[in-house]
Amino acid sequence: MEYNLYIYSMNIKYLYFFLLLFNIFYVHAQSQYKEELERFIIEEKQEKVYLHFDKPHYAVGEDLWFKAYVTNATTHQPTIVSSTLYVELISREKIIVDSLTLFIEDGTTHGSFSLKQDLVPGNYQVRAYTEWMRNNDEDFFYRRDFMIINPSFDESFNAIQKEVAVKKRRVVDFLPEGGDLIDSLLTKVAVKITGTGIKNLQVNGIIINNKGEKVVDFESDDLGYAFFFMTPKIEESYLALIEQDTFYLPAVKKAGALIRVIHSHTSDDVHITVLSRKVDLKDGTLVIHRRGQFLFSQKCPNNTVMVIRIKKSQLETGIIHLTFFDKNRIPLSERLIFPNPPLNGPGVTITPGRDVYGKRSRVSLEISSESDTINSASITINPRAESSYEKYGENIENYLLLNSDLRGKIESAGFYFTGTKEAYKALDLLMLTHGWSRFNWSSLLDSIDFTPKYLPGVGLKIRGKATNYYNDKNLKEPLIGMTIPSIGVLDETFSTNEDGTFQVVDLKLMDSTIIYIQVYKEKNGETKKYLNAKIQLEYPPRPGITYFSNNKSDVTLGYIEKIKKLKKISEAYFLDDQTIELEEVVVTEKSFEQDEMDKRTLYTEPSNRIIMDSLGFTLGYQTVFDLLRMIPGVMVLGTFPNESVQIRGFASIANFDNSGATFLLDGIVVDSEAIQTIPIQDVEFIDVLKGPNAAIYGTRGAFGVVLVYTKRGRPNYQEERPTGLFAFTHPGYHKAKEFYSPQYDIVREEHIIPDFRTTLHWDPGLEFENNCAETTFYSSDQTGNFVIRVEGMFTNGKPFFKESSINVE
Repeated sequence: MEYNLYIYSMNIKYLYFFLLLFNIFYVHAQSQYKEELERFIIEEKQEKVYLHFDKPHYAVGEDLWFKAYVTNATTHQPTIVSSTLYVELISREKIIVDSLTLFIEDGTTHGSFSLKQDLVPGNYQVRAYTEWMRNNDEDFFYRRDFMIINPSFDESFNAIQKEVAVKKRRVVDFLPEGGDLIDSLLTKVAVKITGTGIKNLQVNGIIINNKGEKVVDFESDDLGYAFFFMTPKIEESYLALIEQDTFYLPAVKKAGALIRVIHSHTSDDVHITVLSRKVDLKDGTLVIHRRGQFLFSQKCPNNTVMVIRIKKSQLETGIIHLTFFDKNRIPLSERLIFPNPPLNGPGVTITPGRDVYGKRSRVSLEISSESDTINSASITINPRAESSYEKYGENIENYLLLNSDLRGKIESAGFYFTGTKEAYKALDLLMLTHGWSRFNWSSLLDSIDFTPKYLPGVGLKIRGKATNYYNDKNLKEPLIGMTIPSIGVLDETFSTNEDGTFQVVDLKLMDSTIIYIQVYKEKNGETKKYLNAKIQLEYPPRPGITYFSNNKSDVTLGYIEKIKKLKKISEAYFLDDQTIELEEVVVTEKSFEQDEMDKRTLYTEPSNRIIMDSLGFTLGYQTVFDLLRMIPGVMVLGTFPNESVQIRGFASIANFDNSGATFLLDGIVVDSEAIQTIPIQDVEFIDVLKGPNAAIYGTRGAFGVVLVYTKRGRPNYQEERPTGLFAFTHPGYHKAKEFYSPQYDIVREEHIIPDFRTTLHWDPGLEFENNCAETTFYSSDQTGNFVIRVEGMFTNGKPFFKESSINVE
């Protein structure tokens, strides 16, 4: 690394001596901070997650498709730490309405959410994280907010058009370069304007002192950023006047140090100056790193000032972190810079087979790279008129290089990478106004050992506790035998703790899997004595939902009209989504089994009944709640084991303030947790009471009643359960389904149905050979311009994003 050092206030004859002494200081400082940063990278191995979605908004009944990229937070290479990714769909009430567990391979995975018809329209969020990421700040989980609409509810469309009624509140932050306002030191001060209910962030402001004198004025841009220079005085305090509001600046400090950086859109160098007031800089160290990766450090041989010039070409793309420490290793000043924003140059090329395509014609696209090797990529194609993609919205490039390393959401992130003078200036203001929080120097300098609470593992975990079947008392260190037929694991034995708890880790279970557990003790080291045990499975709590934006998401009117059109097509060619087609049946009398069931109830007739024997096949169902999802008007919210049930009846579908359904197990009122633990093979039938049918249970039935009747609760039931045997279905890793794309090369009966796909094509796994991939599909009945978006990663850890389009006539 080349750099130029300017040393002030020194006699030239002493320069050679100081340079020799400086070299010793420099080598020591470089080694010291480099080792600590390397230890941080090795021990903590932070990760990032980014999700590429097939489109920006959705409707109920559709599938939400995504591809996940999981990388090392420093190098952006595919992660080697985690093998499991958790992706959750969260409602505006901060309820997890659905979740997926996905297996990560070579840093990527993909899946989809089926957006059920009973989802309430409005804002939703997708959150993604690994178990390992939970050891750090949850602000760095991946989050994406979007709108889900429902053509069955007119209010969902009205809600999109009207503004959310919020109290207007402007928030203004003043952030001095380097961290503080220091007496008599000329300082660049950045201004960040945010707020709720505020449309116009472009304002004029005036800074005045406590004497009422004007110091300086400023004007923010349309993103709410501004800056000004001032020389603060210790005997003065300062405030800003913006329209009718008053905002105070930070207090002035008597002593301190600050980092001042000068660079521009056209400059080849970055000039860094460290200044101080009543603070000795000598033997202090300026440390420079990128995402925790050490670049270099510089020892200061002077008392009051140090100047360094660095070539931009020597700094890689990304946020560069500057910190000046005094000789006691106390950080005095920090500054972020982004001197090399990526520009739209040669990289990935999208080449269509033709300039214009016809309806239902075969489309071929070639995706290639001119230089860097592509490791993985995904592609989506949507009608441009219906897609509310932001002009400078989020993509994998600006997320990994910018958003993921800064706290808070970065609006119009793509603007900062447009390569203009204005964008470069705005990017530096962004660095001044957003503090670095992914990296923590304090824990390094204080030699705090990193002890992870959450371990990644290489597969899924099963936790549980074995207790006496009859009295729930602890069993003394029983053994657990586990059988998983689908993966050929037979007679695997696991020891339990003293209290009967056990944990089985690193299971690679793809899709729902039946697992058998038997509890026993050994006699004489050989004979097994099977115990009458009960297994209670334990599920670790999900991370708290601390952030959710209730801002109105943009949905185009074209998309709304498309969804209405698709609903009409569905109604014309298919049965209503709540209708179940049955063969004609004439009921002459109740069967013996039905009569026996009715004898166990207090009501005449249920609103809905599920008879387990009539299902024939229950392998795909894991809990009673899964069965309830089959019943029209019954909504299961949340994910196992934190599910709740809402029944459409007296309570409005949009009213989530009710207490939910009441549960009864063999006639006894229980909580939902008790229902979740019942093996479905023990269930005989399930009744649901809605509206007037639930009146027999008084106020308890106000929001509906779910009644579960087990075989064990049946009169004269004989115990059929083998001693110590427990069977359950584990959901396993999500098995991604294939995106449906019609093939019009061969005429089929279903082709009579009009084709107006909202996502024309989605391919999460482009396969590259000689750095080139081809994807083919058929256009639909819709004409116009279709936007193509390709996102992915090069093998060197560089993210890329490319947009193009095709026309259909």
